Amino acid sequence: MIPCSKCAHDNPLGTMFCHGCGARLEVRTDHIMKSVAATKQATRERRLWEAGRSATSLALFLVICAIVLDQMLAPPLPPAEIPEVADVAVFETPPPAWVGQATPNAAGGAVAPRRAAGDLDRLDLRRLRAGGVAKTLGIDPAAIAALRAPLIAKQKDDGSFPGGEAVGATGLAALALQTWCDDSVGIAAAARARAWLVKQGREVAKAGDVSRSLALAALLDAGELDPAIRAGLGNRVVDGKAPVWQVLALPLYGPDQRPSEFAGLRTARDDRHWPAFLALLASQPLPADVDAVCGADAAAAATIGEARLSWALTAWHLGRAPEVFAATLKAWSTAPPAAVDPALAKAAGPDAAAAVALITLGAPLILPPLTLQQ
Repeated sequence: MIPCSKCAHDNPLGTMFCHGCGARLEVRTDHIMKSVAATKQATRERRLWEAGRSATSLALFLVICAIVLDQMLAPPLPPAEIPEVADVAVFETPPPAWVGQATPNAAGGAVAPRRAAGDLDRLDLRRLRAGGVAKTLGIDPAAIAALRAPLIAKQKDDGSFPGGEAVGATGLAALALQTWCDDSVGIAAAARARAWLVKQGREVAKAGDVSRSLALAALLDAGELDPAIRAGLGNRVVDGKAPVWQVLALPLYGPDQRPSEFAGLRTARDDRHWPAFLALLASQPLPADVDAVCGADAAAAATIGEARLSWALTAWHLGRAPEVFAATLKAWSTAPPAAVDPALAKAAGPDAAAAVALITLGAPLILPPLTLQQ
């Protein structure tokens, strides 16, 4: 193209007068070179477009041919023949009494179930797993029954349990019965205990440190803790004044409710395994002696009920010495319950040791491994 020097109109090569204004054109060598280059570029682009169109047409033709050949040469597959089988009965006929049973309230009446039909929560899973866990660990079910039956027998008509502080005694009993909730009588007793705690309302938040922590852990474990009460307590749920029960409750919170800072718990106990369990909860590096923490020597050094519970939770979630873990829990199941801290004995009464022993033996039932939760 040759541009006009007056009106800048582009004119085809070979034109003498501008098609725009009629002025005589001045043809220079650079105009000719640029026009020739533009013509070559246009020719190349046209050839590429034509080649691409041809390749696309060929590919489409091949696809159509493949489809036609597939339909002509490959016969359709025969329909699947699935044998008919009889329905599998999950429960015996008639089903157990606790199936579809509503949670009784403190007055003995029935209230709506805590969850929709078909949903499974921690208590449902424990009920399903309790027998298998006991068998795997070599724990005689009679040993569990021997600890549980006297505890249930002392429950009052209103659902509470006797002790120095009714809130603490009822919270601990509920936790113990919820750990091994594979018995219809125990399930009903735990439900009545929680209903009593719920009925107390804000009185639970005003209870002593140990009693309050036990009640909160029991309600939180069953998904029945009032969010307003939890929010009103603030940092008191991890202040370290009832460390074992506060740490037990931490993994039970939902992801959006779980306290992220619990510095007060780190120095609350001097058990050898305490730092390892807190590091596991906080997703921090484990101590260098983590293998020894799960060993038999550490278990033998745990002579107090709360220390045994802490060791059992730590050894279970770390999973470093499963043989030692199973052997230890089996041995503890055949021995008298270990004594508990004086503060717990004062709050929960004479049955505190048996309740703590039940929770300790059920450490694998309380939560799945924390490493899987993360």
